[in-house]
Amino acid sequence: MKDIKVKMKDFLKNHGDRIKEFLKIFSLVFALNLFLLSFVNLITNGTETDVFYGGDTPRVLQDMTLQDGLHYRTSVHPLFVILTQPFVRVLGKLTGVVVAAVIFEAAIGALSVTLFYQLMQKLKISKKTSLLATIVLTFAFTQVAFNSIFETYVFSQFGLMLMWVIAAGMIDKKLELKDYALLVIAGIGSLAFTLTNIVQFLILLTIIIFLNKNVKHKIIKFSSILLVVLSITVMLADIQKAFWPSANNFFTSSINGFILDKNSEEFTYIERTWSMKRVIFQMNTSFVYQFGLLGGLILEKNNLINALGLLGFGIFGLINLYYFFSKKKIFHEKIYFALLFAYGFNFILHIFYNPYESFLYVMHYNFLIIAILFYIFTHLDEKTKILNTLRDFLSKYRIQVMAGYVFLQVMGIIKYLQEVHAKFGFKDTMPKYILGLIIINLIIFSSIVIKKRYLKIVAGVAIIIVSVFSWFCFTQNLNHREIKNVEALDRAGIDYKPFLKNDFSKNMANELAEYLYELDVPLRAQMYFVQKHEISHKKNSDFLSFGMGDRRKMVYRKGKLIDLHTKQVIRTFDFSHEMIIPNMYTVLLLDEAGNITRIYEDETGVHIEKGRKAKVWEDWNNFNQWEDDRLNNRETKLVENLTNETITTSKKKIHLPDFNESPVGRVLKVLHQEILININRGRPNTTLLAKTNEAGLYREGMMAAMVLEKTGNTWLFEEWMKQINSIYDCRNRLEKNETKCVESADNPGQLLYLIGAVANHRQDLVNKIKAEVKQKTVDGEFTGPVDGSEMGYYPTALLINGARKNKIDLGYDLHLDKADKYLGLTWWLNGYKEAKHGNIVDPVHPAKEWASVHQEPGHYGLTTILDESYPLTFDGELTEEEADEQKLINDHYSHVKGPKLSSIWHASEMFLMLENRE
Repeated sequence: MKDIKVKMKDFLKNHGDRIKEFLKIFSLVFALNLFLLSFVNLITNGTETDVFYGGDTPRVLQDMTLQDGLHYRTSVHPLFVILTQPFVRVLGKLTGVVVAAVIFEAAIGALSVTLFYQLMQKLKISKKTSLLATIVLTFAFTQVAFNSIFETYVFSQFGLMLMWVIAAGMIDKKLELKDYALLVIAGIGSLAFTLTNIVQFLILLTIIIFLNKNVKHKIIKFSSILLVVLSITVMLADIQKAFWPSANNFFTSSINGFILDKNSEEFTYIERTWSMKRVIFQMNTSFVYQFGLLGGLILEKNNLINALGLLGFGIFGLINLYYFFSKKKIFHEKIYFALLFAYGFNFILHIFYNPYESFLYVMHYNFLIIAILFYIFTHLDEKTKILNTLRDFLSKYRIQVMAGYVFLQVMGIIKYLQEVHAKFGFKDTMPKYILGLIIINLIIFSSIVIKKRYLKIVAGVAIIIVSVFSWFCFTQNLNHREIKNVEALDRAGIDYKPFLKNDFSKNMANELAEYLYELDVPLRAQMYFVQKHEISHKKNSDFLSFGMGDRRKMVYRKGKLIDLHTKQVIRTFDFSHEMIIPNMYTVLLLDEAGNITRIYEDETGVHIEKGRKAKVWEDWNNFNQWEDDRLNNRETKLVENLTNETITTSKKKIHLPDFNESPVGRVLKVLHQEILININRGRPNTTLLAKTNEAGLYREGMMAAMVLEKTGNTWLFEEWMKQINSIYDCRNRLEKNETKCVESADNPGQLLYLIGAVANHRQDLVNKIKAEVKQKTVDGEFTGPVDGSEMGYYPTALLINGARKNKIDLGYDLHLDKADKYLGLTWWLNGYKEAKHGNIVDPVHPAKEWASVHQEPGHYGLTTILDESYPLTFDGELTEEEADEQKLINDHYSHVKGPKLSSIWHASEMFLMLENRE
């Protein structure tokens, strides 16, 4: 035991300074990263697909935390899951997996910066100058941005830093066996997190092996190292796949995707033509967006940014050219060329590979730019006179320069966090585990930096007091806000403040804020990408529909309640303030006297309520009462005589669930309302103002019925089911004004499902469908025209689904052999033994996209909605005549080829996807 203590003392004595250097950098950067990650992902809940520069934050979080997630991107991030998830899940036993992911990524980011400090010293740069370079890297906006979100790039940078630190000292060295082993580790580090980073290793390995006079059998050794790196990485990828079956082996995926099948997702990111715009954007990415004041949550693209990018790249290029042509024995500086070639490779790569989202990849090379510049200015000689002068100036004013740099970058960080807060609002307080770790690391940092003991104690106490007090104040403020997610109302430009003067309307405003928050955050924090038909920030729609199910169809807009069929104005309202709350099926109107009118719909009907009062100064009597109550320390309570008038009802109560168990429950309520609104006279309408035919439309009916089954409203289709005579709905007559009925092959299966879902006695229709199947089925496939194309898989899948719903045998062994273009709509057969999977992108008919994503394992893909609070859905493009008619409810979208608002199919597919997902 004594020997161990002696050895420990000797170790600390010999390495004490290096340990202090490590802790000084690591503790400060770790604390900063913890704050950034917790602010963006826990306090504001910014884990949203494609918001942060096109990143896939939910997918990466899934890779780090979920055993049974879909880890398909290991095809390009080879060992990401196996090198992250075990640590996160073990730590998560104590803290919860999301907090554990924050802690783990923050630590990796801090280690990466600490390794950069070591790299600077490997480049024979002094400790003080290395520390300055490390500060520059730490506060670069790319470090801040990607150390605040869940993404692979922090880990990729760590792997690269490890590689550079290991390999930088081996140039011109006589290599021993342990050096070759370390080179293998360096290679695995470069490859483990991002496939293309192996190129940086190849550049270094080429210089270490082929430009080293001490190495013999160069080709054999180069090839052997590379082979061992690949072999070990492939073996680890196989082990990874054994524990996470959905993870791809990067090697076989690359062979299949790039060479054999040529269907790799990466091909979609490649631009095959030259573009100067992309070159300039790369310059901006390398130099301009490193500053938070010029970057931020949204990367601006304008002439000033482009000019600064050209200037930054030009200065960088001139410095390198001058150094190259002026420095003595420049070709002896092999590490300089390694750094330069590594940066050059990444610069060129991202002109062609995903160039418009190339900011995502900056962490792979931002440190190279800093390393190159610091290397140049610390390796000058008497020949580099101009750079010597610049170096002397920077050295003389280094404190002022660094202070100015840090100040500007801190302002950039504040700007960035303000933008994140403005987008996401505040969700929660900082977890105590994170707070505790930040305090501990700040205390460690202060105890190393401060020399005097009593000052260390004072600093430690001050850190604890300030941190805990700040946390407590923020918690109190968050817990006592009138509207928890008030930022959502502000972003949408909602006129909510006058309604805060009445408790009931304040609660309504809070409900609206929660709904808008769901649209902005939980809805988009999925594996799939929710894109907007058009970015409008929820400011281009000002109506709300009323009349769910079999009730009279009406719409409220600009103080008028209008009958949708007759176009007659039912009621007119005087108001000075208006608030539409779609998730509460409510419109609130406030007049100058403080009178509140509520138009709302519930399970029994549509009603108009009057009598509520708001405390407004415009009414002098109310003001006098308010003033008297204030002076006597009483709560002002205005007399409210509520009256309620029912405008329309239905045969039965319509069930309107709250979906409280879902994180997007309010969104589900609105989708459910859009479905019910589009049921007209017992038949499904395609869109709000669309006409229908006597038969009704079976596709829309089937999808709506799936929703109505879940909400207990299938009775709405009972009368329709009694009146159906044909197994075909003759959609072409309605949509194309054709006289002859086209017998669409998908109809029999859709109708069969409806028969099973809705209470009826239509065995006659079942018999007709059986006869049709017998007549038209060939080799187990029911084929025919669907939306203008000959299809077999989709109609056959519908028949199988309908037969399963009715628990009947159609008399034929139906097969799903040949895929067609509607394969992606068949999510309802996901559990069927022969089901296949397909992907559909169709932003004009977004119901197909939602169905396709629903059908894909893991729910990946692209989906589309309107960027409005209401409606959320649409389908198809308007004709000139339809656009004129739609102007009754909306001006902005009512133009030729504009979206047909409020689609029952889109709403149904979206509802079923979200409900199933949760």
